[in-house]
Amino acid sequence: MDIKTSVVICTFNRHGPLRRAVRTARGQELPAGIAAEVVVVDNAPDGNAAPVVQAMLQEPGLPLRYLAHPEPNISAARNTGVAGTTGDYLVFLDDDEWCEPGWLRSLVETAERSGADVVFGAVLPDFPDGPPDWDPSGRPYERRLTAPTGTPMDLRHDEKASGQWMGTGNSLLRRATCLAEPAPFDPLLGRSGGEDSDLFARLFRAGRRMIWCGEAVVHE
Repeated sequence: MDIKTSVVICTFNRHGPLRRAVRTARGQELPAGIAAEVVVVDNAPDGNAAPVVQAMLQEPGLPLRYLAHPEPNISAARNTGVAGTTGDYLVFLDDDEWCEPGWLRSLVETAERSGADVVFGAVLPDFPDGPPDWDPSGRPYERRLTAPTGTPMDLRHDEKASGQWMGTGNSLLRRATCLAEPAPFDPLLGRSGGEDSDLFARLFRAGRRMIWCGEAVVHE
């Protein structure tokens, strides 16, 4: 039986970046035994991403679906993605991120090999016009560790290790152990932010195992 994986991309009025995110996610090549789909969750009140997704259905790649949560709230949008999918794993990708080849395969195979509950991949900043003068390195926006794949990650954020730390962008969660609740992301944090940090903190306190995967790279 195939390992089912759902890539969830929540979006809000960002059609250009969304197209790139979807195309690079759908273009992933997977080995036998791993099945995947890409699911876009539109969080705009007018559902303006629907025609964008509809047009991309004609393009080649992994199966693509559209869901909508018209009340702007990132927690509720993510919860809609959880409820609307059945994958053994959920992979969250931001709508302004794009994936390198081999990204999805690396996440899933790392989870399968390690038995981890959460796998975090690399996030590298992408400045179309070059990095700003006030931040030439872009380090606050990156998640890049020199540690080998499989290294445990916890809640302690050491800026010497990486700028970003735990966040849903480029993360894989095992449904059975991480997303069993009806609404795993707290809707009360859906407008202020921090809903992903809150979820990961709760998972960590519950003893869920979180590891690093250096081969799973996205750009943001």
